[in-house]
Amino acid sequence: MSHTLTGSNAQHAPTILLATYNGSRYINPFLDSLEAQTHQAFKLLVRDDGSTDGTLDAVMARRGRLNIEVVPTAHRAGAARSFMELLQHAGNDHSAYLFADQDDVWLPEKVERAVKALSDAGDTPTLYCTRQQLVDAELKPLGLSATPRWLDVHNAAVENVVTGCTMGINSALRDLVLQDDMPVGYRMHDAWMYLVASALGQVIQDPWPSVLYRQHGSNTVGASHSRWQSVMSSVRRVLAWDDQTAPYSGPAQAFLKQHGHRLSDAVRRDLQLLRGPDCTIAERLRLCFLSDFKRQRRTDHVIMRLLFLLGRF
Repeated sequence: MSHTLTGSNAQHAPTILLATYNGSRYINPFLDSLEAQTHQAFKLLVRDDGSTDGTLDAVMARRGRLNIEVVPTAHRAGAARSFMELLQHAGNDHSAYLFADQDDVWLPEKVERAVKALSDAGDTPTLYCTRQQLVDAELKPLGLSATPRWLDVHNAAVENVVTGCTMGINSALRDLVLQDDMPVGYRMHDAWMYLVASALGQVIQDPWPSVLYRQHGSNTVGASHSRWQSVMSSVRRVLAWDDQTAPYSGPAQAFLKQHGHRLSDAVRRDLQLLRGPDCTIAERLRLCFLSDFKRQRRTDHVIMRLLFLLGRF
């Protein structure tokens, strides 16, 4: 099914947010995949972070085939802040906001499925996400990403399982996440939006893989599918912990400061426990043995409970 962007529907068309930086090696296959979408009524909003390899030229060469707007930039922002600036610039009158990485390839129904899911959500702040087909730098399949067992606030507060390049949000969620700046403790925008959506709206997970997600040395965040890598990362966190890099307490308290008044009493009480070394021993024991916080992998979950007990969170 094809949709064409015209004056009558342009205002509410979905917008694709693309943050680029020195991505000339992969940008053309990505743009090809946009041209192949079954739903063509979208705007491509681009913020380039100072590329020196012709990435932006490659994007601009698609004008006429894609509806492209480039956001002027005067500073380097990094991936997460680039996406937040794009979201701000886009305005709040689009049916969907879809986040794109320059090095992936979108499957043809990606836009159409996201727009339908977010349209069906109505006015509820909603985040839509999908699985990924993991591929190497040359697009050879490596397997599918895991399906999350949980997508709720008690997972989002301690783990991000939403991959930004599969993500779409509606205008209701956009307005929530832009009410304040993204807290410093959040390295990526998708983790922040997952927490806001799971606490104040809903998360829809489509089991269909919507992207060919490249695993290579240059992408900002890859999909780790090694249990050993995950365990070692957690162990290093225990050994290197300090109160400036607390993985759970800092972001949780920043979220409470921004949105605590909107939460249910039960969720607010749970998040208030994530105070790191300020927790009493009784509170640490409660977090370790009685709380609903959970991570997807059993080993990660056990290490998280150990961090709770030690007060290193």
